[in-house]
Amino acid sequence: MPNRISSHANGTHDRRRNRLIRKHELLRIVALTVFLFSLLVWLYVVLLQVTHPDWLPASFSSHIDFPPFNWRLDDVGMLAFALAVIGFVAWQVEVRITNTT
Repeated sequence: MPNRISSHANGTHDRRRNRLIRKHELLRIVALTVFLFSLLVWLYVVLLQVTHPDWLPASFSSHIDFPPFNWRLDDVGMLAFALAVIGFVAWQVEVRITNTT
């Protein structure tokens, strides 16, 4: 009887630990996705700024008329840079939390 109780208690602990690991994996995936895509958008805007500076006041998309697609390219670049920083910091926090546990 004691073996059954202890194995049940260990199973509950393992399930809780697996849920925690899955949350960390989800945070890593979301943080890296935000970081990479935001960095790519920011680099796109920087390349446009260098090659065609007269395009910066243009909207991000001329076919879709709702935010963020109707914002100016320079505004989208600033937002993408901020999101890239946030994604990078969240990713680094997640990596440090994973390494300490």
